[in-house]
Amino acid sequence: MKRFAYVLLACVLVACTFTSCDLGLGGEIIEDETLIIGKWRSGTEYWRYDSDGYGATWDTADDVMEEEAQRFRWELSFSNSSLTHIHIIEITGEEQIPKVYTLTTLTETTLAYEDDYGNSFSFTKVD
Repeated sequence: MKRFAYVLLACVLVACTFTSCDLGLGGEIIEDETLIIGKWRSGTEYWRYDSDGYGATWDTADDVMEEEAQRFRWELSFSNSSLTHIHIIEITGEEQIPKVYTLTTLTETTLAYEDDYGNSFSFTKVD
């Protein structure tokens, strides 16, 4: 019984020693805010991030083109890996609706993030 306890303790120590620090987010984040600037695509959905902190989103499957896109403001924080979209709804003035995502990948060609409900979004840079 004593030998079993020692073996179990040794296994626990080995498991703790070789545990990765990866949080399972799966991607690479290059901490360069300029990488997000440009047009990103996922299927028929597009997101354009402009250098002034504003952008636009549209979905060609809904017969919405870039000229008719929904405006938003964006904020990127590398300290907590967050990407915030603040949608600007112009029906009743300029109502603003924030949505915060957890950034999982940001490279020259790939942007990916998750919402609080476990939904993942992945985009490829097209412009």
